[in-house]
Amino acid sequence: ACKKIKKNRLNNNTPVVLLTSKSSSFDKIKGALAGCDAYLVKPINHNEFEDVYEKFTQEPQRGARAHVG
Repeated sequence: ACKKIKKNRLNNNTPVVLLTSKSSSFDKIKGALAGCDAYLVKPINHNEFEDVYEKFTQEPQRGARAHVG
């Protein structure tokens, strides 16, 4: 699903957060290769979730240019 989202040019800048029970290094690498922007493992760590949430929901700083690819 992540690869499909990222493959579409219109969705390319859409953040994808994987939430999974798979915690091995191999699975995290597979997620990164698929294009995910964050990889969270269940049971979810509240602080880690907050960090990811804030990273992808903050409004751009004033005067900053949006990246258009």
